[in-house]
Amino acid sequence: MKSNEFEVVMRQYRDEQKKRHESARGKMMQALREAGVKSVEIEFDGYGDSGNIEGIAYTPPADGKAEVDDSPHEVTDWSQSGPERKVRNCTLDELVEEVCYSLLGSWHPGWEINEGSYGTFRIDAEADSIALTFNQRIESVETYDEEY
Repeated sequence: MKSNEFEVVMRQYRDEQKKRHESARGKMMQALREAGVKSVEIEFDGYGDSGNIEGIAYTPPADGKAEVDDSPHEVTDWSQSGPERKVRNCTLDELVEEVCYSLLGSWHPGWEINEGSYGTFRIDAEADSIALTFNQRIESVETYDEEY
């Protein structure tokens, strides 16, 4: 593949990811407001080539496992054969996870590789905003050659 062909493919991929993210974010914010949720904190941690969302806390508390009404959305289902994109109704937790993983993959690709990273997303449903505290782990080596 030539350089300019690669750039075209990558631009198309980024445009598709952006549309998917904007759709998920809009549905998530609407679902949070409809559930009476004012804010959400999402903890994530990744290292050694895998990473997960560790917890989702809604304020006031909400049932994240409840299916969001009329929410057909393209989400990633993970199986033994790898990721598979599907359009189906989602739970509130799944919409929140989809948005967070989308942001991590777009802004911090490789967040789960080697030493990895961890952090917290803070979603303010009333202000329609998402903030991220991102902590990247870095292994460093200091070498000293000395002769006495």
